[in-house]
Amino acid sequence: MLNLGVSKAKNRFLIKKMSVDSAIENKTVLNRFPIFSVHIFTPVSRKLRETFEETLTLPENIYFIVKQIPVTVFIEEPFITQFIKTGSLHAFSHNTKVDMENFIALLPSGELILYLENEIAETLALKKDHIPQNNVKKRKPNFQTCKIETKLPNFRRGEKLYDLVHNELTKLKDMKFDVLLKWKPEGNICPQSIRCYFEKEGYECITCEPSYTNTTNFSIPVPNINLKQFDFSKIEDIMEWIGLQICNISDFPGGVDIGNVFLMQQEESSHIENLKIDFFQGFFEGDQVCSILKKSKKLFEENPEMQFIIVFISGYSESYISRKKFEKFSSGDKSTTLIISADLVYSVTSL
Repeated sequence: MLNLGVSKAKNRFLIKKMSVDSAIENKTVLNRFPIFSVHIFTPVSRKLRETFEETLTLPENIYFIVKQIPVTVFIEEPFITQFIKTGSLHAFSHNTKVDMENFIALLPSGELILYLENEIAETLALKKDHIPQNNVKKRKPNFQTCKIETKLPNFRRGEKLYDLVHNELTKLKDMKFDVLLKWKPEGNICPQSIRCYFEKEGYECITCEPSYTNTTNFSIPVPNINLKQFDFSKIEDIMEWIGLQICNISDFPGGVDIGNVFLMQQEESSHIENLKIDFFQGFFEGDQVCSILKKSKKLFEENPEMQFIIVFISGYSESYISRKKFEKFSSGDKSTTLIISADLVYSVTSL
């Protein structure tokens, strides 16, 4: 990856600059958390017929809610062989509050993460996650984290590690979780086969599909953005503008037009233009969002007058944060914003 620089804006955002091609190849930036929604903002001076609909609404983008399963399901050999080792699998507790309830997650890396109350964790003869001293205040002391590497070559029945983990997790057989799950299989395997597996095992499994809408807002203030001469001091203004579009706020109480307020405050850095907004909700992974970057590259080639495209990515609030490996469970907002031009991308990650 071509890493052209990393900067921080007012200690609120991590900003990374890269070429469009590098952004497409890079998996780290977009795989920090499970993605719940994606907004795409495209300023257009004329009618733009193209939409991003097909990028994230393909049949393989389905996901599942599995009801009341024990964590041992994820370490059964048939499940590991058929699903964990033959595709990309995300799963985490659904409708559960981090730091208030027991929580589990399975990452595409094969890491199975258990976030358990102390009295439960202490009954397990498993290695507990070490909390660095400077992070103690950030973690509730009444929870502990256990990590299990399910993709290790020796993690199979008859091996000491596997048998130990299986015996210990069997102690939790009465602890059931609702789980949000997404599986991207290798080859031509149907994603619905994982639903068949759960139903055959006696668990309720609900298929979910992503939703998509698009709209165009006419004659609104749009920021001027030149990524080749990017002004980091304008990041907060741009993020505020994105927030106004997402919330669909058009006026303040009393009839004051918020668009005019923004324009008056940013007279030299904004202009009036139409804004096309594509909006997706579902359960997405970074590889899928990369398809938006590929589509953007094509749109810039066909519409050289376009200044930028902005992609605002929101994660599930009760979930995890990771890079190549698990970092932590987190309750709260998670977002990454991609500001894209014909040849450059700035990723802006909330800290």
